[in-house]
Amino acid sequence: MTPEPFAIILRIAKDEGIELMHNRMLFVLAFCTFAGNANATIGIAVRTPTYLILGADSKVIRRSVNGNSQHTVCKIGHINKVYWIAAGLLDVPNGTFSVDEIAMKNMARREDFAKREASFAEEIFKNLATLVPIAQRDDPVFFNQRVDAKGGWSIIEITFAEVGDVTPLHKIEFHLSRIPNGGVRTTVPMEDLPDTINPSVSATFMGDYEAIRAQAANAAVGRPHDVERLIDMEIAANPAEVGPPISIVLIDKSGAHWISKGTCR
Repeated sequence: MTPEPFAIILRIAKDEGIELMHNRMLFVLAFCTFAGNANATIGIAVRTPTYLILGADSKVIRRSVNGNSQHTVCKIGHINKVYWIAAGLLDVPNGTFSVDEIAMKNMARREDFAKREASFAEEIFKNLATLVPIAQRDDPVFFNQRVDAKGGWSIIEITFAEVGDVTPLHKIEFHLSRIPNGGVRTTVPMEDLPDTINPSVSATFMGDYEAIRAQAANAAVGRPHDVERLIDMEIAANPAEVGPPISIVLIDKSGAHWISKGTCR
């Protein structure tokens, strides 16, 4: 039986017992048959009672049928009072797709955040209908290893933060997993609830963080240098996929303060 091409499942995120954004959506698209560019990242977003921290490495790997190449880019984007970290498939070389450009376009709109976030997710989701087959074609070994790994593969992850009174970190994943007929399903969980580390500090980890995964749930991450230390550990353990320089920004109600710009300007 062919799955429904576009199913919407209600998902509610809660913070401190209070229901947050209504109709937090989980989009589902099933590719029953299909024949890229995937960029590794270590990204960490932290929420404390008085400020937020976003930190990321700068290395990207462009994968194609002609071979792989390495570059450095800024992975912390921003427009107006919204900042974000993106990990995974950040763009394609021909310029037809860019996570940052889609984020900037949608976050610049004069609407409440929930509508801007939903619009961003829908636009990325529609692009993946074309891009996922390309990713599989350009590097099938890498693609299949990621999709067939335990838990599947988050081909794109992005976490948004807003300048102002400290708000939840808004995280969206575009997740690929294998379905029984051999095809690939894309699901898009959207949530406002990061992984809780202790009652006053919470964090979410994105991209490649295998070296620090075991200690991520208990690591001290409440200060910028804690975030830098963890990213450094991942870079040292996995230099083929992640690399310097490190970018870190602290966000509080007075604005955004760059601790380390790295490749960001």
